[in-house]
Formats: sequence, C-alpha cells, structure tokens
Amino acid sequence: LLILGILRTDFQCEKCDIAKVQRAYEHLDNLTTEIVGEFLCTFDPKCTVNVEFSQWSNETLFRVLESSPETFFESLNQYKVDREQIIREFAEPIEEFDLQTIYLKIKQTQVPANTDTFKTRILNSLTLAADKGGQRIER
Repeated sequence: LLILGILRTDFQCEKCDIAKVQRAYEHLDNLTTEIVGEFLCTFDPKCTVNVEFSQWSNETLFRVLESSPETFFESLNQYKVDREQIIREFAEPIEEFDLQTIYLKIKQTQVPANTDTFKTRILNSLTLAADKGGQRIER
C-alpha cells in the first residue's frame, strides 16, 4: 500500500504479461488498485512486437480508465508504471471508443496532486487520438 509515497515492491511485474491483461479485463466491473496496478506495470515499449498483447492491453487500458478512473490514478501512485508508454497508448487507440465520454470522466476525476500533470497529459493524448480518429472533444 502507499505509505508516504513509497511504491509497492511486494509483487513481481512481468512486462507484456497477457494474464494480467486478462485479469483486468475480467474484473472491469470490480477493479482494485492491485488488479489495475499489476496490469499497468505490464506496459513496456518492447511489448509492441507482441500483436496480441498490444491490441488487448490497449483495449483494456481504455476500458479500465473508462470504468474506474479513480482506481486507475490510485494505482499509478502505488505501482511502478512506465507512464510514457501509457501516454503513448492513449494517443493511439487500437479500436474506436467514445473518447468524449472517457475525456469527461477523466476531467471530472479528482486525483492526487502528484498525478495532476499526468492526468493533463492523458487528456491531451485523448484529444490527439480523437483528432486522428475524426472525433471532436468538447473540453
């Protein structure tokens, strides 16, 4: 658990771990910081060569953010996550999502001060993704 800003180190993070993607996907209705944190830690630039992982993890990432933005941001503070890779994922959705709905959910989510900049970067990535996909985001 997060104590004085200390990251959890009591778990093994396996990059490109499809089992963690599956676990997050199966628990979209009842996500915990543990499930989300272990899922987020699997992201790594080297995973892009694994097409199955890349597609499913990207889809799941959007669904996690949409279904439980608070848990998403809490997990960022508790788990070691490649935040730059997460930003890249949000800028390049594999499938079509209602980015406006996701954008508004994120915008309205209260986040810890140390993730506020990251929240803004996600919002910017969603706007970029919407522009590329022909959607328009109302801020």
